[in-house]
Amino acid sequence: EVEIKDYNAVWGGERGGELLTNHLRPATVTIYADSHLPKLQVKYGLFKEKQGNVEILEKFWTAGELGNVAPPLVVYADLIATGDERNLETAQMVYERYLVELTKESA
Repeated sequence: EVEIKDYNAVWGGERGGELLTNHLRPATVTIYADSHLPKLQVKYGLFKEKQGNVEILEKFWTAGELGNVAPPLVVYADLIATGDERNLETAQMVYERYLVELTKESA
């Protein structure tokens, strides 16, 4: 297991969906990181490859992480963006568990 929290990084995409739902086996891995990204890349030997299965993106939020997982809305968006049927199913589970309250009208 890659320890990304030491690098102020969190899981997104399929790995984030797996951690939030216990439902998905990731084919690709998305890591959101900030300024510690080069250290993370060196430690785990990550390098740029067009057909790779690890995606490293810059964090663009300041709050809402769940432990070592990106905010559920980010994970949801990552999963939806793939268009993959299994990811869409997992995205629906993330929505129902973490996001449905955001769409309810206030009483």
